[in-house]
Amino acid sequence: LVAVVGCAGDADELSELPEKDQGTITTIKVKLANDSPVDCSKSDTMKATIRAKTRTCSISGGKVGVSICRFRPDGRIYAVGGWDHRLRLFGRTSSKPLAILRGHEQSVTAVDWSSNAASSGLLATGAGDGKICIWRAFPHSSKSSGKPPTS
Repeated sequence: LVAVVGCAGDADELSELPEKDQGTITTIKVKLANDSPVDCSKSDTMKATIRAKTRTCSISGGKVGVSICRFRPDGRIYAVGGWDHRLRLFGRTSSKPLAILRGHEQSVTAVDWSSNAASSGLLATGAGDGKICIWRAFPHSSKSSGKPPTS
């Protein structure tokens, strides 16, 4: 299981954080010992490790942070909508930034991938500016099944 968490808040509050933590998202890898219900009294049922901490925006006044995060249906890429009006795409395994998409005039508050996004690359974003943007990003980037495409 991979989870992504974002840092959000007023620039004044965030500036009090260590510089390496300001305007970041953190990718966390979680391993469950088995499929049984989690028992918090046992220390071996779940282990979480920080995989990566990635800067998403810089603090230059106003509000910065993450408003939404969505994984592509195949889990290989995730999209992060920011208060800085941008959508950022990251690779799940490396947490490397892949793209920054600009098109909104207010915070990106909604992201949804097409059910076939691994092959089509389609995703939609919405923001407080009332715009809905349709993007095509990294089509045909799913793992090959070893089978030829069907028509």
